Amino acid sequence: MKKVYNYNKGFEALKNNICDTSCGLYPAPMEAQEALDILTNYLLGDDWYVVDSIGPKQVNAIITEQILDKYSKKWKKDWNYFEKQGKNYNKQTV
Repeated sequence: MKKVYNYNKGFEALKNNICDTSCGLYPAPMEAQEALDILTNYLLGDDWYVVDSIGPKQVNAIITEQILDKYSKKWKKDWNYFEKQGKNYNKQTV
């Protein structure tokens, strides 16, 4: 049986940007927030959100931390090193 992939909004937005040939060999430029939204939708899922009423800059920090927690072995190794040194930076797991 063939596997059916569920392409979410993040993938669609990135695909549309990469396929835009108006900038020659390279993908069309995009804003930093748009790029972060694509990564969030693709890596954390379309249903990911923050319930708390905090500003977008704090949400961006949470997104970055959760993507690193989920996909980066180096991040986890470095974080464990800091915890062993007694430098716990109040990391919260969600």
